[in-house]
Amino acid sequence: MKDDQDREEEVSEKEMPDESDAKEGAEESGTYPCPYCGKDVYEDAIRCPHCQRYVSREEAKARHPWQWVVLLLLLALAAVAVWALVR
Repeated sequence: MKDDQDREEEVSEKEMPDESDAKEGAEESGTYPCPYCGKDVYEDAIRCPHCQRYVSREEAKARHPWQWVVLLLLLALAAVAVWALVR
């Protein structure tokens, strides 16, 4: 019984990571820090799993500023109204 415990301790000590393993794992993990929250994100991720932001502009959804569309429509209506009153 004692021999089994000694073997388990030897195996567990051999399998424990050391500093060199940690450095290698960070370089080879395929992750990089999120530009927004700084937490690790996989290289092929579209969104950060922590802050839910898109990690690249290419993958981000296009934003349509509806305020500008409404403003342009109001300006067009005002121009048509002025044109109709002057005519």
